[in-house]
Amino acid sequence: MTLFAYGFRAFFLLAATFTVLQMPLWILGLAQIAPTGGIAWHAHEMIFGFVTAVIAGFLLTAARNWTGRDTASGPSLAFLCALWLAGRIAVALAAVLPPALVGAVDLCFLPALGFFVARPILQAKQHRQLAILGVLFLLAVANGVFYFTDAKRTAWLVALDLVLALIVIIGGRVIPFFTRSAIAGAPLRSYRVIEALSVASMAFVLGCEIAGDTRALGAACLFAGLVQAMRLAGWASFRTTRAPILWVLHKGYAWLALGLVLRGLSLLGVPLPEPSAIHVLTTGAIGTLILGMMSRVALGHTGRPMIAPASVVVGFVLLAIATPVRAFLPVIAPASAMVWYAIAGGAWTLGFALYLARYAPWLVSPRADGKPG
Repeated sequence: MTLFAYGFRAFFLLAATFTVLQMPLWILGLAQIAPTGGIAWHAHEMIFGFVTAVIAGFLLTAARNWTGRDTASGPSLAFLCALWLAGRIAVALAAVLPPALVGAVDLCFLPALGFFVARPILQAKQHRQLAILGVLFLLAVANGVFYFTDAKRTAWLVALDLVLALIVIIGGRVIPFFTRSAIAGAPLRSYRVIEALSVASMAFVLGCEIAGDTRALGAACLFAGLVQAMRLAGWASFRTTRAPILWVLHKGYAWLALGLVLRGLSLLGVPLPEPSAIHVLTTGAIGTLILGMMSRVALGHTGRPMIAPASVVVGFVLLAIATPVRAFLPVIAPASAMVWYAIAGGAWTLGFALYLARYAPWLVSPRADGKPG
């Protein structure tokens, strides 16, 4: 079955469908029109539901390319999808199921994903990828802490930091590579010290988050954001304006740098609500990079030209609108906060719905070029 030939097919389809359903439900919950599990439910499902599905689709596909060995396909991939779905169903039924059962069901997915990603990496002795396996392991631990301790907010923030660290690791590899491959003569620059600090600074953020030292965490976020900005400055972003499939990735990384700086300033006492910075990181960095990467990976692996469909470019723009609307307008005009939430949530939903409408037929169909996969 084509849907279970490669990890990106099933999991990108699941991720896009899930967020198109979940975000409107959250907005209705904020408006007290529909019942939801509150902010903890929204935060958990965005990271451990939506984002982990995208991570699964990307890593299962990438590890196969890195190693030349199978990760999960056919029945094993269907099994992984079933574990992810079981977690979402358990969370949806949390009001009627025992909390321990909900946690036990949802905790199955990340370790299973880690097994299928780690197996070919370890067999091929690709030691460069061990940091990625470490991130998956720590995400699973954070999910367990979320369910079985009272430190839910800390667990979620640690998970957010881990996702951002994964973006720094993988984005630092693929964004310059994609840019260099698409734009001949692009003046890209890379400095060893900046590359090393990019990852190390995120490890420092993670350590401070776990330690719970607010001032140190603020300084760590500010430093990490400045380092990411310096890294991005070497990637010739100004040369990507005519290639949406590229500029969306650069824009997403720019949101990452800005969000870290803003969070750092907020924690250090600047009068900016921390949730605004966090939404720059989630809606802006994570959302934009996910939509951009899902678009690019699916084009390449379904045998299509590396040109973003016009409708999906509209989706890129919608996320660019959703980010400042959600992050800043509720602070500037709090009396209309519900309006801003609805606009931002609607833009997010429509952006991913446009992806789903255009890409779903490609994700369930054989490659356009007739090659396997």
